[in-house]
Amino acid sequence: MNIAVVNDDTASILLLDNGQISRDLTASRLRARGYSVVTANCGEQALALAKAHRLDMVLLDAQMPEMDALQVLKSLRETRSMSLCPSS
Repeated sequence: MNIAVVNDDTASILLLDNGQISRDLTASRLRARGYSVVTANCGEQALALAKAHRLDMVLLDAQMPEMDALQVLKSLRETRSMSLCPSS
């Protein structure tokens, strides 16, 4: 996996994945490349973290047990703090 490092201020990423191993591995690799990473293991937790943090990017697991990635994305876009997210 190739990941480009942002040269400006540290980019903040929300990583949502219900699989602990893949979540921890991905977060570790992103942090090693200079990103600030907050992690969530479910949609509800991701939404709470999104409200509490300024985020530059959100990485979502497509298959979640309770709230899938599309539901999380829709909720994020509806919140005021995420209203500037691009739609594609």
